Amino acid sequence: MVHLKSHLLLEVTQTVSKRSQFERLYKPSLIVANLVAAGRRSLIALREVVKCDVWLTGVRSGDIEFESHGYNLIIAEGFLKKLYINWARKLYVSDFQDWLGDLKLDFVKILREKEDIEVLSIGRHSRNNWPLILDLFPKLVSITMAPVHFAEMMRSAPKELFYLEEVRLKDGEGSLGSALEALLVHRIKCPKLETIFYTDDSMNAVTIPDSNIAFPALKHLKIISTVKCCDPLDFSVVDGAKKLFPYLETLSITVDSYCQQHAFRNLDNIEHVYDAFNLLHSDFFIELRYREKFHPDLENGQDLRQFLAAKGKLHGNSNNFTVQRRYLKKALIHEVIIIKYEDIYINVYDSSFNDGLSDDSSDEFSG
Repeated sequence: MVHLKSHLLLEVTQTVSKRSQFERLYKPSLIVANLVAAGRRSLIALREVVKCDVWLTGVRSGDIEFESHGYNLIIAEGFLKKLYINWARKLYVSDFQDWLGDLKLDFVKILREKEDIEVLSIGRHSRNNWPLILDLFPKLVSITMAPVHFAEMMRSAPKELFYLEEVRLKDGEGSLGSALEALLVHRIKCPKLETIFYTDDSMNAVTIPDSNIAFPALKHLKIISTVKCCDPLDFSVVDGAKKLFPYLETLSITVDSYCQQHAFRNLDNIEHVYDAFNLLHSDFFIELRYREKFHPDLENGQDLRQFLAAKGKLHGNSNNFTVQRRYLKKALIHEVIIIKYEDIYINVYDSSFNDGLSDDSSDEFSG
């Protein structure tokens, strides 16, 4: 009998698990059960897939649910549920107070005993008992939460978060500045924190506090924000990052703009963006991704394309194109989309604005 190599077996198991989500004809639970029964190597491969791809969710309902790649997993059999709960390393909680103390629930007992959740995502309105949460999940590597929750966690954490490497701040109260201020005060609690992601609706709210205290552990800072059409971009965050994070390796700034009401793009404003970008200098790598969407009635779309063609390498067609400008320590990627009339009422920041950060985003819970 020919045995697949371990990495190929893992790929096959991942493909079969994904397929079972979409094709009810194949009875998802039955397929998973067959993988469990197929032998030790298949069982190990399935466990790795669950560890990497499956989120524990839905704890608000008194039961527990599972999600993978944005789709709910239908696991009906009790023994499979227990396997998934034991194997999964990612947990999404909309509100901890809804279930954390209910020891009558089997899954709560398992979660309170397993201590190996590595990725935690918390809803914006969750009420959090941080000493208890951090005691239950002492091996957290990545946390997603509102900035205000991060500040509360830093103040309340009774001991060092030794394993924490990544923090994702989004969807709630607070700001990057307030979160960083709390981090600086309690910096000794995060000795291995290397990456911070921050998402905000307004670039104006993205500030870095002016402090004489530095946080040398941080290596990567990623900011995603929006600006009004034709508004200038503020790069003051670059100088703030230089001072606060002396060993920073990369600063990534993604700015979205949707010019729905403007029929004419001011080219002088774009010139200012490029001029300001040209003046940026740092020891770390800076990537600016500037993503603009325009109404189909844009009058100077062709002029805009010709203007940008002189700014760097241009790719794409007349309605969807990108110009790239790369240097040793910085890069500017300017994306332009002129939407079609039939797409006007579709969410303006849909998949066509994919930022190409699949590696960064793969661990994010869709909720």
